[in-house]
Amino acid sequence: MKQKKVLSLPVYIAIYAVVILACIGLDQLTKFLIFDGVLAGRVGNSVSVIGDFMRFTAVYNDGCIFGLFTGTGADIAFFIITVAATPLYLYFLMRSRKRSVWGQIGFAFIVGGALGNAIDRAFVNVGDTFFSGRVRDFISFSIFPPVFNVADSFLTVGVVMAVLAIVVFDPDSLMNVMREERLAKLVGEDGDEYIVEDDTCDNQTETNFDNGQQTTDGQLDGNEQTAETPNTTTNPDGNNGQGTDKK
Repeated sequence: MKQKKVLSLPVYIAIYAVVILACIGLDQLTKFLIFDGVLAGRVGNSVSVIGDFMRFTAVYNDGCIFGLFTGTGADIAFFIITVAATPLYLYFLMRSRKRSVWGQIGFAFIVGGALGNAIDRAFVNVGDTFFSGRVRDFISFSIFPPVFNVADSFLTVGVVMAVLAIVVFDPDSLMNVMREERLAKLVGEDGDEYIVEDDTCDNQTETNFDNGQQTTDGQLDGNEQTAETPNTTTNPDGNNGQGTDKK
């Protein structure tokens, strides 16, 4: 089996540092150009992008992603959660270096999206309050009521990719672990009979293990004899069928 090429640690850090910075930069740039520019930073201002299907609408969000869990103290709580969880996200990103690229990109997106919103909570000035704990949201769709931003999009995509990596694509994913456990059960410790099916071809090979003896379809059992053994007889005289000289 061909082994997966693993990037050296400095190269890996450099690549995903760029990815994280790109996520943060794109998030902050769109907020500056659209929320603060086009919408003038005024809550309730709205412009049509694609008819009523997609609009830019200025909203300050003191909850978490997509405006969920808003309420008194939620803004400060989610800022603390974001700051505390970011090192954990970075740990999983580093842990993914020897795993699938799905997890690598996913955790990089999560870190970039989380930091993009954390910057808003810490530095956006709302109502003469420097540390407002709020996030600038401006993207809305008619079929999806919550208003969100680019950081929320990176977070959502990142979570989906990270979950897919953990469940399906990583070498130690849940699916691979379950497959290995299933194969281990098929083999069994007592040599019970089992069937191995090769999904890569149309032929099915059946291998029977019975007390250490193997029988494969198309082959003869080791106990069967194909060669004929010469038939010998022994005379009462002990000459093994050979004649005796008459005197």
